[in-house]
Amino acid sequence: MPKERAQEIAGYVSKRISGDITRPAAPAVAAPAPAEAPAGPSPIEQLKQLGELRDAGVLTDGEFEAKKAELLKRV
Repeated sequence: MPKERAQEIAGYVSKRISGDITRPAAPAVAAPAPAEAPAGPSPIEQLKQLGELRDAGVLTDGEFEAKKAELLKRV
């Protein structure tokens, strides 16, 4: 970290501790809870799709096996 940046941070911390810099006010309204992500296809369904992609020549056998191993860990 450059010396100037360290001095800048130290100055900010000193001002913050002494009360010269106040914390911004908290928002009046709480943020809504994040929406749940829509459920995707099951790992078994994804394996079927991968097999179809491999059979169509889109994926190599190596790519298929790597992804298959990843998906089987989720089953």
